[in-house]
Amino acid sequence: MSTQIDAVFVDWFDAEVKRSYGDSRALKGKCYEKTVTGVKAYFNKKGKGLATKHNSGSEVTYMNTDFSRVSCDLAGYEAFDSADIFDAKNLNFTEVTELAEVCGDAIGLRQDQVIIDAITAGRETSDATYTVGTVGASLTVATLLAGKKRLDKNGVPSTDRYMIHDANQLSDLLNTTQITSSDYNSVQALVHGNVNSFLGMEFTMIADRQEGGLPNPGATSVRGYMYHKRSVGFAENMAMISSMDWIAKEQAYMVGAKFQAGAVVIDKTGIVSVQSLTS
Repeated sequence: MSTQIDAVFVDWFDAEVKRSYGDSRALKGKCYEKTVTGVKAYFNKKGKGLATKHNSGSEVTYMNTDFSRVSCDLAGYEAFDSADIFDAKNLNFTEVTELAEVCGDAIGLRQDQVIIDAITAGRETSDATYTVGTVGASLTVATLLAGKKRLDKNGVPSTDRYMIHDANQLSDLLNTTQITSSDYNSVQALVHGNVNSFLGMEFTMIADRQEGGLPNPGATSVRGYMYHKRSVGFAENMAMISSMDWIAKEQAYMVGAKFQAGAVVIDKTGIVSVQSLTS
């Protein structure tokens, strides 16, 4: 770390990166998160037990509960840039804030994408049992109810349910009476321009993004997912850290942030693919 920058600017940069990172990571806390050591993470998956009637004088019937685990590899990601504007004479807080916001946003968006990619890879869309909606048709409340019904039938807990969706699906919902009318829903969706919760699920919009975003209907016929928090695991062995270093041969500061993490689907029965109109 260079000693040419006053420590206050280094601290400010770190604080601004963390602030922007926290603002941009839309899926933070919406899956099962853990910190691990090493480059592979394991998540336990517990099966269901069946209680049976006890017959006097007979041996106990064991449930033979199936305990298994899934794993994911952790990969490192970084967001760095060269900043020759950072010298002892021209440094100011505005420039620190602007670069920190870019770095923080990039890291936050990438962590979201790690989770989205894991869900996409782990939920086979070819299984019609776990797919609702119609490609080329608008998202409807009936589709949402069908997805909720599937989660209910699978015994997925009614709390900690989420839906990630794209802008098209949000537009469909904002044109749906059951969503926007106080006769059906207490959430005033049209006032805020979004749907924050409905049918016991918290909604999160994923915008089109360079990282990939939600899968394209042309490739996988999916625009969103309903899922339970414990059905998706996210692990990191290096939480996001920022740095600001002087590169002498470039006469510039290398500023940015990095992290190492991975994600995996723990329980496929807790995820439903939601198809709808393509963009």
